[in-house]
Amino acid sequence: MAVVLAVVAAGWYLMMRPAQLDRSILGLKGFANIAKKQNQLDIRFFSGQGKLNPKEIGLRILPLYDPNIYQFNRTKSDADLNKVEMLRQMSSYVFFNKIKSIKTLVVLPKWRDGARRLEKLHPELLIGIQSMRLPHNSKSKIGGLEIRRGESKFGALILTKNAAEKLPKLAGTSTVALYAAQTISTNSFGISNCTPVLLTELNEMLLARCSYTLKKAFVEYWLLSDPDLINNHGVGNGNNYQFALDLVKALAKGKPIIVDGTTRVFSTSRKTSRERDRSFTDLARFFTFPFAYFWAALVGLIVFTLWHAWRRRGPIIDRQEQEAMVASKASVIEANVAIIRSPGIRSPGKSGAKDIPLALAYIAQRLQFLGREVFGSSRKSGIDGELQLFTALERRNSSLSKQLKKARETLTPDCPSKTLFTTLNEFENLMEEARHEFGRTSNPRR
Repeated sequence: MAVVLAVVAAGWYLMMRPAQLDRSILGLKGFANIAKKQNQLDIRFFSGQGKLNPKEIGLRILPLYDPNIYQFNRTKSDADLNKVEMLRQMSSYVFFNKIKSIKTLVVLPKWRDGARRLEKLHPELLIGIQSMRLPHNSKSKIGGLEIRRGESKFGALILTKNAAEKLPKLAGTSTVALYAAQTISTNSFGISNCTPVLLTELNEMLLARCSYTLKKAFVEYWLLSDPDLINNHGVGNGNNYQFALDLVKALAKGKPIIVDGTTRVFSTSRKTSRERDRSFTDLARFFTFPFAYFWAALVGLIVFTLWHAWRRRGPIIDRQEQEAMVASKASVIEANVAIIRSPGIRSPGKSGAKDIPLALAYIAQRLQFLGREVFGSSRKSGIDGELQLFTALERRNSSLSKQLKKARETLTPDCPSKTLFTTLNEFENLMEEARHEFGRTSNPRR
């Protein structure tokens, strides 16, 4: 029962716990898997297995789950977990080194942790605009004021590509479907640092090509303002999937793509063997030598345990009592055969004289067995044992004791063969009453 309850509790926990970030409605694993399977796109999700060779990667898709990467020493102090805005913390140092090593498409955050936990969209689950700061420049004060949000409902946006941007694989006009579309205003945004690539009808940027300057180091990256164009819950809306697919193809230029789910820098200039996705075949190595001996021993132990449990199923058997019951049953059968033979079926003769000793042995054995049940190890044997039994019965039921003693004395070697059956039948009835007198239940084997 405890094992069943443990399994049920574990199953309930696995079903009810919130999904991991990358597999939740806010993650990007879904887009990577679909693009790889349906379009044979060379794309994979990177969770930190080994190093990355920048020369082999055409594009890094970097989803941000931290609205302010310049304030790193923070904790999730909000009492209401659904209102937590920082889902995965990242420092500006890590961010800069990531976009410096590989061409990167940065995806801004939009939703609080409640969207992941509840798996639903609601205006109260949007990150506060005042909490966001664009990953633009460590000295820049631009942030929440440049973020724009549409109405809290799904709507279609027509995007127009900047003719100056040379991305031939990206259509000039695209239509997407977004909930509370998140864009960047071009009025107050530093045009010298970011160039609009895709604009809405309100002349607000959804995709921009930006530059990042840190200690005289100049790095360019691409900035996507609304994550719902590419995350697990939004990529299936409207024409979002095709838009996201065309976008990453245009930026990668035929090279492999990774979706980066890490908060550390993984890169090397040395060419290494390419990391492959994990699969169930990787578990096969745990069943080869020398692990095979362990599994074989475990299987043997399980089989032996089940077999032994099956053999021992039921109460513990008292061998001494069992042997006594077998002997008693054999005696009863032999006595009953003699009894059935005796009354009037044949005339007494030499063979009939053999039934009397058998009946006497049977009566002695029955009295001895009752004495063993009543007195246990303190019982006496032989004539003394019968006297001990009759004395105890006298104290409980004097009349029954006298009747049983009389029936016992009637069965002597001189007892006529014709009255043997009647006497034995009376003796059995009195023995049954005696058993009940001592609190023993009826048992045909006794």
